[in-house]
Amino acid sequence: MNTQTEEKRKAYAIAHWNQKHENAHTRKQRSLKHSWMPNYLGTVLYHRLLERPDGQEILFIWSVLLQVAGSCPQRGLLAGEHGAFTISDLAKLTSLDTASLENA
Repeated sequence: MNTQTEEKRKAYAIAHWNQKHENAHTRKQRSLKHSWMPNYLGTVLYHRLLERPDGQEILFIWSVLLQVAGSCPQRGLLAGEHGAFTISDLAKLTSLDTASLENA
């Protein structure tokens, strides 16, 4: 009998993925070659983000995470065939450092 227990990690998910990052065309595609991102350039929230010292870094990491989420088996869920991605997994997948990912 196997007494080893494997802890299941919860996967990070992109909120409102289907409404904000998919459209009728992308829903028909098996895999995405690009990611959709709403245009928030004129909003107060966008400007508040960029006022932060790390705002540009956070925005860049967000766009990279959208690309990763779009290529996952269940789009919008940061998980692969073997379960949820850890920060370390995401760092390897994206070639970004773990500290930046944790900060974002």
